[in-house]
Amino acid sequence: MSWRLYKTALGCNSLENFYSSCGETLKIVALLEKTFDAKAEYFPVADDELFIDFIIDHEKFIAGWDSFCGCFIMSDSPKGNTVINRLAELLSGYNAGKSVSGLSCEYPPLDFSIKKQPNICE
Repeated sequence: MSWRLYKTALGCNSLENFYSSCGETLKIVALLEKTFDAKAEYFPVADDELFIDFIIDHEKFIAGWDSFCGCFIMSDSPKGNTVINRLAELLSGYNAGKSVSGLSCEYPPLDFSIKKQPNICE
C-alpha cells in the first residue's frame, strides 16, 4: 500500500496508490489546497469514483479515485511535474512519521512510501 511515481505518455508525472480509499484521496486534496493553494474547478462524484480538477500556479492537475484503480494525482503538462514531485516528498515525510500540514495523524497510519517505477521502455 504505497504511493508510486509514474510518467504518463505525455511526460507528465503521476502519483498513484492502487490501495487507497476515497477518503484518503480527499485528504490528499486537502493537503494540495493547504500547501499549494490549489483551486478546485470541478468536483464530480459517483458511487464508485471521484475526480477533482484543480489549478496550482496556472497549471492544471487532476486528483481521482475509483474502486478499480485507487487514487491518482497527475499534472496536465510536464510543467506541473515539480508540484507532483514535491507532493511525493511530502507524502514520504508523512510515512516517516513527520508532521505534514493537511493530514491528520488521528487517522490510522497510511503507507505513503514512494517507490519509483523502472522505465521499461529504456
